[in-house]
Amino acid sequence: MHLHFLRRWLRRPNGRRRGMTMIELVVGLVVVGTAAVGTSIAVFNAYGQLQRQRHRLIANQHLRAEVEYWQGRIHSAMPTAQQMNNTMEPRIVVIDERDPTTDDDDLLAEVKRLPIRSHILVNTSTQLQNYWEIPVTIRYTETSWVLGDPDVELKYDLVGYWLEAEPTNRRGED
Repeated sequence: MHLHFLRRWLRRPNGRRRGMTMIELVVGLVVVGTAAVGTSIAVFNAYGQLQRQRHRLIANQHLRAEVEYWQGRIHSAMPTAQQMNNTMEPRIVVIDERDPTTDDDDLLAEVKRLPIRSHILVNTSTQLQNYWEIPVTIRYTETSWVLGDPDVELKYDLVGYWLEAEPTNRRGED
């Protein structure tokens, strides 16, 4: 039954076998070409989004490392008041090393710590605890993937907190 239908479909009304016309070939090529171009554009955009997310992840890692450094400094050897109150000079970090043979095309960022603020926290048991607020910021320029679009300046902020492990006021226990 299936073979009979196929034979009827492949034959023209006059009984001769029919092939593919030039119009059918061109339409098929246009459909396949359109699908290929659409797929290529989607892959290119997905790659660009993936790169931007990767850059954001690395920038976040640099922010967290800076906050953890200052948390460790507060915990181990308290920084001086001048170190805590002054804004740190921006430190240059590499977000993306694009070509290992040259540094000209690397994506660089500036990591900067703002003044560390000390606060006093009063617990419900009227114990006083100190905590420190450590604001850190990173800034870099993301290149545009679309030809003609301007580059985008990105800035991310992170505020870390450090809470003393032991309360400073233990209600007469010394």
